[in-house]
Amino acid sequence: MNSSWDNQRNASTSGKNVKWPTRIGIGLGLLAFAGMVAWGALSLMKDGKPSKRQVVQISLLKPPPPPPPPPPEQKPPEPEVKEEVTMPEP
Repeated sequence: MNSSWDNQRNASTSGKNVKWPTRIGIGLGLLAFAGMVAWGALSLMKDGKPSKRQVVQISLLKPPPPPPPPPPEQKPPEPEVKEEVTMPEP
């Protein structure tokens, strides 16, 4: 006679046999995941070649020369008086 008690006991014992391989598989999966994360972090922190420090050269451009001064204004020469005009005395 199989009672409900026997069915529960058989199910629980068969479940125990399955639990350990599942736990081991999950543990190995987590271990592999943690290893890949650590490997990725180390590879990001460590460069393959030491990077040279780049020197930035800043040069000042010569400003353009100022425009030449405007030529001096030439006034037309004043007309010369060639004759003297005398006014008669009253």
